[in-house]
Amino acid sequence: MICNMKNKLFVLFPFLLVSLSACNSNGKDAKVKLSYGSRYDKGAIALTLNEFKTRIDNEESFLLALSPGNEDEVTCSCWRTFSSLVDEYVLNHDQIVYKIDVYKVESYGLKAPVNQDPGFAIFENGQLKKQYFYKTKDTPTYFLNKDAFASFVKTISIAPSMVYINDEQYLAMKDGRNDFSMSIVRKGCSDCSYVLPNVFDPFFKKNTAKQLLYLLDIEDLDHYHRSTEEEEKTYQAYKDSLLLSEKHNSAYGYGTGVVPTTFIYRGGQIIDGNIFFNDEVGQKEDGTYYISKSYFSESRVTNLKYTTTILEGKELREDEIANYKGYIYLPSSSASVYHTPIIEDFLNYYFK
Repeated sequence: MICNMKNKLFVLFPFLLVSLSACNSNGKDAKVKLSYGSRYDKGAIALTLNEFKTRIDNEESFLLALSPGNEDEVTCSCWRTFSSLVDEYVLNHDQIVYKIDVYKVESYGLKAPVNQDPGFAIFENGQLKKQYFYKTKDTPTYFLNKDAFASFVKTISIAPSMVYINDEQYLAMKDGRNDFSMSIVRKGCSDCSYVLPNVFDPFFKKNTAKQLLYLLDIEDLDHYHRSTEEEEKTYQAYKDSLLLSEKHNSAYGYGTGVVPTTFIYRGGQIIDGNIFFNDEVGQKEDGTYYISKSYFSESRVTNLKYTTTILEGKELREDEIANYKGYIYLPSSSASVYHTPIIEDFLNYYFK
């Protein structure tokens, strides 16, 4: 039996099947496929306005609890009741619920309450789909009761296929010799900020996934500190423990370890992998540019089951490369042309 309680470790069976209905909205009352879930959050996540805008710009689908003003200043007991049951729901389900002061986001179509009443909303692909209002008389039960709220969420949304986990949960799956898939990302990584909203999220919204993709955010988990030599060593040791580096994982690691890296585990062992972007660009004596180093080299591709594409050694046009103070690299606009088809093949091979 699979336990989805976030404050417990999880026993996972091979190829966790995710039962999903159609992902695309076909009408006003169609369920919304949520973008991301979490297995370690202990309550709703408060968003700043900029964080809210990022989710809109990334065209995410998400749940949003609306406080009638700054939380610290709200005196209405109805908000405190609703906020606490939302927190309890998040604690016991693999889902994320955000919260924000409704008055900060009125320009996005959200309406402020007449009184100091709580509200709730669901967004689909960065657009407000529906807002739900508290009523003093005949109050909807999902504003008052945790079980009613859980049932309500189930009627309007489809659980996400991407779920954030922490170190403890990852180790429980690995040491338990489970079959699972995990992408190691970092919040501040530009490549991660590209692949999540532009490749992963659209894929899982469109397709019925036969297994979950777990996300391990090493920045959120307080591992990314590199300001001193000692911190750099600690960070490298952590990457090595995840088998990101080529030294500790010759078949599927890359360099000293980079993100985003996605691994497929079978019986707790890595059996395939994908690195998104992170190519190096060189220049030949005749002035032409080429990919001088890539995860997708002739030797490594022999280990990969989903592609035969080799990028290392590929010649590049001058208009494909960027130059920052003498550092030559492939910007996202160019790299995505080569990497998006490869990772789509990866996703189709393992998740579709």
